[in-house]
Amino acid sequence: MKRPQLRRTLLACGLATVLAAGLSATIAGAPAGAATVLVQAEAYAAQNGVVFEATADADGGQNAAYLADGDWLRFDNVDLGAAGPLTVSARVASAVGGPGAVELHTGSADGPLLARIEVPVTGGWQSWATRTADVTAHPTGPQTVFAVMRGSGTGDFVNINWFSFGTGSAPGWIPVDQAKWGAQLAQFRAMTPAPVPSNSVRVPEFNATCVYSHSKPDDPIVAPGLPGASHMHSFFGNRSTDAFTTTESLLSHTATSCSPAKDLSSYWIPTLYEHGKAVEPEGMIVYYGSRLPDPRRRSPSPRVSG
Repeated sequence: MKRPQLRRTLLACGLATVLAAGLSATIAGAPAGAATVLVQAEAYAAQNGVVFEATADADGGQNAAYLADGDWLRFDNVDLGAAGPLTVSARVASAVGGPGAVELHTGSADGPLLARIEVPVTGGWQSWATRTADVTAHPTGPQTVFAVMRGSGTGDFVNINWFSFGTGSAPGWIPVDQAKWGAQLAQFRAMTPAPVPSNSVRVPEFNATCVYSHSKPDDPIVAPGLPGASHMHSFFGNRSTDAFTTTESLLSHTATSCSPAKDLSSYWIPTLYEHGKAVEPEGMIVYYGSRLPDPRRRSPSPRVSG
């Protein structure tokens, strides 16, 4: 039996950048100026007590397995960036959990502690979860980083697929470039709306009709700079969207699955599966509207810095 075609109407579930003549709202999610270094477990320079196996995680490759207290991995030339906040993440899987943790040290296995990431029960040795720790002070630039297992027992307690080290703005309010914001408002207010046909009901909204573009296990808002850190998403609109997508990257890529083509937004939804097979929607319609008593007072959201 042929599956019925799916067509979904929904509000944007993601990073939206709407540009140019008549389309100038901007919503951005990734921290301004953020840079993330991803280090795969199999990219070690040295190790002790580690076995590698094929991973069932979304990005494929190998994961470090059978890790117990005292086991370690060494990674050379890990760029921790400039001084400032650092977000350290580990992609882990565990059928037993702790008590146990992965400690990251710089210089040597017993060198200064960079971060400690607790290991939870994830549901199995190939059921993956991303755990994160925030660091306020750290060595800058390329470093030798040791991942050292710390467990209370003698048994294996964790598998590791990768680590990531992300620098950028501190948590909290996202900075806005006031000069860019002022220029954006001036451009918006200088627009002349297209005339409304006499036989139409004027409603303060517009919409974008988009067809399916591509799928990735990425989410540039929830897990920026972490490819494979999300469940699978079905993407619409800007065809460049991945874990590293930002406002600026959308502005620089004009290929889109949306009409009008001036809409360079990206929209995404969790992928629907039927009997283990992805069922992709035919398309979707995104509505942008104003709920202000006087819709003439609406303005676009500011673009973040960077």
